[in-house]
Formats: sequence, structure tokens, C-alpha cells
Amino acid sequence: MIILPENYTQIYPCINRSGSTAEIFANEYYTKAYKIYRNRFKYNKEKFDAFLKFHNENCFLPKEIVSIENKPNLYVGYEMDYDNGIALRQIIEESLSKLIESSLELITTLEEISSHHFIISDPNPDNITFSNNYKFVDTYSFLLSKKHIDEAIFKRNLIKVNISVLSGLLGFSYQENVINYLRTINSKYLDYYIDLKKTNINFIYDILSIIQESTKEDSLRNAKKKILLPYNKL
Repeated sequence: MIILPENYTQIYPCINRSGSTAEIFANEYYTKAYKIYRNRFKYNKEKFDAFLKFHNENCFLPKEIVSIENKPNLYVGYEMDYDNGIALRQIIEESLSKLIESSLELITTLEEISSHHFIISDPNPDNITFSNNYKFVDTYSFLLSKKHIDEAIFKRNLIKVNISVLSGLLGFSYQENVINYLRTINSKYLDYYIDLKKTNINFIYDILSIIQESTKEDSLRNAKKKILLPYNKL
């Protein structure tokens, strides 16, 4: 257990207070982070123990329960490794080639998450960052399920995460905008792109590859300008 001093808010820098349920503080060395809940932290021992058996460098997992000095029986949150990644919505300069390449490793990460029976219940763009690879934060929101087989959990996680990553990188209206762009340039990829929505594959790889090929751009910023500017000003 990690016990923080009562005046921890004056000692440790708050690195994220935008969440509705919690704030995140960093230690003085920016190697660890503490997620402190505003109201009540719902500690689940079975799920916490499952996290301790799961190790993946692309997941920022709970490491220790956090309490406050003089209140040792009050659990207020948990400790995890510090994340220096960039939120998906804030990625501008990254190359499409790197994002495409990293989507392949994302499959391995999702397979490992699913094999430990974790369902990613809230894979919104704010809970996924990028730093050489796609990384998952707020992992305590994962659900622990023993009722589903690994394959079913993997398919569910794959589809949700694919949509969330692309929504974060390209905007929530990306499907309509990409279709409009491909139709405008009479792209040979239009029918294939539309059919992707009917599949259970890792379509981050396919969609970003289609965007790269059709725009002839490797910069995410420049590719987005070509696709989105005719319809929505960035």
C-alpha cells in the first residue's frame, strides 16, 4: 500500500484533473502516478489481484492501493507507472507510417488483455495515448469477466478499440468524411473501405493505409487536411 501525506495536493503536481471521477498526480520524479478518486474508490480485490498477474508495457496497470496518512483504512485510489504519451486527439505531427506499424502491435496487446479475461469497457480516445505504440490508461475501468471465452472478448475489444483509436486520430465523423473524400477523388478503395465496417479485422491498419495511399501524404496533419477541410475546418 502507498500512503500519501495529508497535504499531497501541495506536494505532488496534478497532471490531469479533467476526469469527472478522479484526478491524477505524479510523484516528484515523474516515474509514478496516483489516480485519486474525488468521491469513493470502488476497490475490487479479485480484479486488483488479476491486474497484479498481468504485465504489458502498453498498459498502465494498477500497482498499489493508495491511502492517505492517518487514514490507513480509507482507500482513495491506486498507483501506476507514469505515462508520458500523447492523447490521441492531440497527435498532430506523427507519421501515418508509424501509426500504421504500431497498429500491428496493438493486436498483440489486445490479445494479452483478452487472454486475462479483461473487457475494455470504456475505450474512448481519452483512455488511449501514443508514445511509440498505442497505450492504455485508466485500465482499472476494465471489466473482469469469467463468463466469456477469450475469442469473444478479443473480438469485442478489437472492434471497440479500433473505432476509438480512429475517432481520436481522425475525429468522430471520420467514417463519413473518408467516404466523401474517396468518392470525390474516385478512389479505387471506396468499396473496400465501406465493406471494412462489416468485418472484425484490425481495420486501423487498413483505413490508415488507405488514407496514406489516397492522399499521398505520410504526415497525419497533412492527410487530415486533405480529407477533412472540404467538409469541416480543422
